[in-house]
Amino acid sequence: MGYADGFGRNLWRILSAGFFCLICAVPVASKPEWRCLWVDSWQPGILTAEQCDRLLENARRYHFNTLFVEVRRCADAYYRSSLEPRAPNLKEKDFDPLAYLIEKGHQEPRIQIHAWVVVYRAWVSKEKRVPDDRQHVVHRHSEWIAVNRSGDREAPEGYYLDPGLPEVQDYLTAVMRDLMEKYDIDGLHLDYVRYPGSDWGYGPRSVDRWRKATGRTGVPAPDDPSWCSWRREQVTSLVRRIYGDLAMRRPGALLSPAAITWGGLDMGYEKSSTMTQTFQDWFGWEKEGIIDFGCPMDYKRAHHADQAEDYTEWIRGPLSIPGRRPLIVGLAGWLNTTENTLRQIEQARRLGAEGVAVFSYQAPTSSPQSPEVFLKQVSQSLFRDKVQPPETPWKKEQGTLFGRLRSGVSEMSSYRIRLSPAISGGEIHETTPDSQGYFIFTRLMPNRYRLDAVDSKDRMTTRATVTIQVGQGLQRDLRVPG
Repeated sequence: MGYADGFGRNLWRILSAGFFCLICAVPVASKPEWRCLWVDSWQPGILTAEQCDRLLENARRYHFNTLFVEVRRCADAYYRSSLEPRAPNLKEKDFDPLAYLIEKGHQEPRIQIHAWVVVYRAWVSKEKRVPDDRQHVVHRHSEWIAVNRSGDREAPEGYYLDPGLPEVQDYLTAVMRDLMEKYDIDGLHLDYVRYPGSDWGYGPRSVDRWRKATGRTGVPAPDDPSWCSWRREQVTSLVRRIYGDLAMRRPGALLSPAAITWGGLDMGYEKSSTMTQTFQDWFGWEKEGIIDFGCPMDYKRAHHADQAEDYTEWIRGPLSIPGRRPLIVGLAGWLNTTENTLRQIEQARRLGAEGVAVFSYQAPTSSPQSPEVFLKQVSQSLFRDKVQPPETPWKKEQGTLFGRLRSGVSEMSSYRIRLSPAISGGEIHETTPDSQGYFIFTRLMPNRYRLDAVDSKDRMTTRATVTIQVGQGLQRDLRVPG
C-alpha cells in the first residue's frame, strides 16, 4: 500500500466517524415513517419460537415497526398452506412461524407483519437440482416451468414458473388467496414478481398466445417491443388479481413489490432494466393504484460514485409518479458499512421517501459487527424514538371493484369495461380486460355505479349495478351473451 492510498483510507475513516457523530447529534423528528426489516427464511430468524421472540424483541428495542417475513421461499410454506408443501428447514412439526409472529407482533407496541412471498421463482437449484418433495409444483407441473429462447429451463436464479400460462396465474392467485384468507397479515410483499431476464418466457404455449394476441408469426426477438409489452402485461395481470383479492379479503392490508432497480435511470424509465429485462412495470402499478406502496430494492454501494448516483435516481424517479403511493426505499445493508447505510437512510428521508427497509435482519451491514450492534447504532442515531407507520387514507376512504368478463365466442380485447355513476354526473371510469377477461377499478369514491361491457362499436352488451363502499373491495363478474 502506498502513502497516498494509506492517507486516503485514513481520511475516509475520519470522515466516516465524523459523519456518524454528526448524525447522532442531529435531532430526529418523530413523524410517522416505515422502518422495515427484511427477514429471510434461509437463515435462522423465524424458524423457531425462540428466534421469532428475539426478532420481535429486537424490532421493538431498536425502534423498527414493520417486518417483511419470508413465508414462501421456493414454492413452499412457512405457514399452514393448503396448496404447497411445508418448508423443509422447519424442524418443529407443529410450529407456524407466520401465525406466531402475527399473534405476538400485534401485541403492543404493535409491529406490522407483512408476508413476504417469492412469486414466480419456484426453486433455487444451487443446493439440490430438484426438490425432494414429489408434491412440489416443480414435479407436479413441470410443464409450467419457464424456458429461454434456447429451450433451457434453469435460469441463473433457479426455476421460474412461466407468467405467460393462465394455469400459472390461476395457481399463484390461489396460493396468495389461501394465505390472505387464513392470516391477519398487515401486508403482502411480492418478490420475484417478474421474469428472470429478457431471454425468458419462450415456452411454446406462451409464444402461441402472443401470436394470437398480436396476429404475428414466428418467434420474437427478446427486445421485440410487442413481445416485451405482452410479457409485461402477464406480470401486471397477476398483480391486478392479487390486489383485487386482497382488497376484498383483507381490506386494510397493503400490497407491495420488491421492485427491480438494476442499473440506473439515466436513459429513462421506459428503457430501464425493470421494463426491458424483467418486465416488471411497477411505476405503472403505482399509477393504476394496484400496489399500496413502492419498495425498490435500491441495492447500491454508497462508496461507488456511479452507484450512489443510481441510488438517488431510483428514489427521485418513483417520487415523481403522478398520484403516487408511498415509497419505502430498500437498502442493501450487506453491501455497505453501517455509516454508509446511515447516510442512505438520511438521504432517502431528505428526498421525501416515507420509509426504508434494510436487507437484511440477519446480515444488515458489511461492517465486522453483529446484527444487534448495527440495529443499536441505527436506533441511537436516526431511529431514536418509536414511531408508527404512516396512515394509508385511501384504504379507508376509497373502494376497489374487480371482476372478470366471460364470453364464449369473442376476443376479450374487443371489449371495454365502463363504470359510471348510476345517477348522471360524476367521473366515468373505463378499462380494458386482460386476455383472460380480468379487470379492476381502484381509487373509487363510495357511490352506486353502472358496470357495462361495451363492444368495439360502443354498444353496451351487458350491465350490472354495483355499490362501492369505503375501504372495501367488491367482486362483480360480467357475462357477454353468446
